[in-house]
Amino acid sequence: MTTRCYEMRKGQKLVCKDCGFELVVEKECDKHCKEDGCCATEGFMCCGAPMALV
Repeated sequence: MTTRCYEMRKGQKLVCKDCGFELVVEKECDKHCKEDGCCATEGFMCCGAPMALV
């Protein structure tokens, strides 16, 4: 499942299942540029695979 930036909420975490790298949401996406294409729509990748939302 692809996780998009505008779907994530403060406090949620993305983790790479391969290397353990973590991203934690500090501020939610306000979607102001979603129509312009600047939001991450392909999801977040690390080590060649999608990061898992935990």
